[in-house]
Amino acid sequence: MKIKKFINLILIILCVCLIVGAGAFIYNAKDAYKISSDFVSIPLKFNYDDSSSTYSIQNTQVTVYGGFVKGIKNGENNVKSLVIRALSPLPTLKIQGTKSANVSIFIENVNPDFYAKSIEDSKLHMSKVTVNTLQLNIPVSHGKTIKIEPVKKNTPNNVNKYQYIILGDNRNGYDTFQKIIQQVNGEEPVFVIDNGDLVFSGKPNQYRLFDKMASKISTTLCMTLGNHDIRGNGYNTYTMLYGPSYYSFDFADSHFTFLNSVPGWAQKRAISDEQYVWLQKDLKKAQGKRIFVITHT
Repeated sequence: MKIKKFINLILIILCVCLIVGAGAFIYNAKDAYKISSDFVSIPLKFNYDDSSSTYSIQNTQVTVYGGFVKGIKNGENNVKSLVIRALSPLPTLKIQGTKSANVSIFIENVNPDFYAKSIEDSKLHMSKVTVNTLQLNIPVSHGKTIKIEPVKKNTPNNVNKYQYIILGDNRNGYDTFQKIIQQVNGEEPVFVIDNGDLVFSGKPNQYRLFDKMASKISTTLCMTLGNHDIRGNGYNTYTMLYGPSYYSFDFADSHFTFLNSVPGWAQKRAISDEQYVWLQKDLKKAQGKRIFVITHT
């Protein structure tokens, strides 16, 4: 009798685990990706000509160059913070206030220590939130403009004095990717490039797992789209999390251009006409620099 009760108990536990697991899978596999309950995504608005993104919060207009406005984070006491994701190691911020206010900004996807050392404004209150996220609390005065720009003398001025790491096609090799992240952090590069196929089939649960692992990289992760990333609703999930599918930035004496070559898998031309026009302008502006073009195909 005791054995029968024990078996029934085990069966009940297994059924509960199965139901919970199935529920978690269904939730994670939904087409609509939600980052967290306290975060509200902002539709991507990106100026490709100068790699900028602008948003107004608390009567204050915030523009980031070398990054994009990702969303709003709701904190304690209903304090709203602007979340910016860097697309380059040292993004610049321009803040214009129409009223006096204290503005809270999270900059994710940076090396907090490297970024903080590149800013000389002692009035800024900066705090390291995670290994790749920095929070800035900025007092804004009516009618004043604040520009937060990394000081050039604190950045490498010779390509031989810094290193970056390039990787890609991590897809579903999660165990390997975790080991690579540990090695990357040990090398302490200025930034890391992932040239696409972040996930296997563009599903939200795959992006969620990738994003959780990638958030442990202690510096800027620059990415391009792969053909696997756009399957299903993958393109929308990618742009919500990581921004524009093509962009560029300068670092030291080099220029890095990231392209979206995914259309090449279904069309004769790898990049769109619009992107090709932008690329011509981008490369023209980069004349005299070392030029690196990163693409998946």
